Amino acid sequence: MGRSGSHLDAVGFHLSKSTIELKHPEFLEYVSGHYAPVVTGGPLVIRSLTFKSNNKSKQPFGPYGEERGTPFSFRVPDGAKILGFKPRSWGLREEATII
Repeated sequence: MGRSGSHLDAVGFHLSKSTIELKHPEFLEYVSGHYAPVVTGGPLVIRSLTFKSNNKSKQPFGPYGEERGTPFSFRVPDGAKILGFKPRSWGLREEATII
């Protein structure tokens, strides 16, 4: 995993970009994290993410961010794979699409 830069988001939080490197036939099979408003009464945003691969001997990637708020998780159905992860942000509204 390598760091590739950082920037500030719309409300001034320091964000880092990371790269997760998998070697064939390894793939991501599980994503978990937490979501919560940044400020009381504000919109819900993803606060943390953790990724696990099908390589059971490897530690999870993450958590990235702050593990605060409501937990969530997504396990890939048998025979399927996560092909990509695309975060989007409009001000404080954030969402992520698992491809």
